[in-house]
Amino acid sequence: MPIIEFRNLFKTYANQEGEEMNALENINLKVKDGEFVCILGPSGCGKSTLLEIAAGLLPPTKGEFLLDGTPRTGTSRDIGVVFQDSSLFPWRNIRKNLEFGLEIAGVDKGIRAQKVQEAIEMVGLSGFENKYPHQLSGGMRQRAGLARTLVNNPSCILMDEPFSAVDHLTRLTLQEEIVRIWQREKKTIIFITHDVSEAVYLATRIVVLTPRPGRIQKLFDVPFPQPRNRNDISFIEIIEKIYMCLNNPEGKDGKIEYTI
Repeated sequence: MPIIEFRNLFKTYANQEGEEMNALENINLKVKDGEFVCILGPSGCGKSTLLEIAAGLLPPTKGEFLLDGTPRTGTSRDIGVVFQDSSLFPWRNIRKNLEFGLEIAGVDKGIRAQKVQEAIEMVGLSGFENKYPHQLSGGMRQRAGLARTLVNNPSCILMDEPFSAVDHLTRLTLQEEIVRIWQREKKTIIFITHDVSEAVYLATRIVVLTPRPGRIQKLFDVPFPQPRNRNDISFIEIIEKIYMCLNNPEGKDGKIEYTI
């Protein structure tokens, strides 16, 4: 049984004139436990909308989102979210930011401290736990945002272009770090990105959406083991195939489904 499933899912919005517009149409996707799935597509195709539905922040207009085979609406402690902005509380230092969710859940202070320290070490923030967000670089803030999600030990992590606001070299480093954490923690990850190279470097499978309304156009398996060589000819060939797919949208009948 897939840990995550989108089943016949549609999302419709009303525009300023009150006319209905489809953001997503007939999304059928199954994600198995431990997969790293990247979702690619042009701006406005519904990538973030799909992630927000999975996070329980938006209801689908039609269809279902299932977690462990059970239809879900609303947020779940089994799903953690990392946004483009780290969304840290500016008045709390990094340690206190990481503790927040555990405090709300009523976790014992000693256990909180242990879990937070483990998360700090996991993302490479040792020595910065008493700093405030404004004292950290963009890359470090994103590490803190990831640690805040990891500390709650969700089974699935949703990431919405988390590295888009950092410089190129920092982005490459963070890509390596998220792969290391994924391999260690064996979490299921769905990762939204505009960067084809990033998707090929990270993912076990890549989902390409059509321009709005977003439908699944094609799925690419990425068979290379980690760590991956960005200069390998096979790596580059997959990137070229995905660019061709993005530049020549096809398969808009919404009937494509990947069966695990």
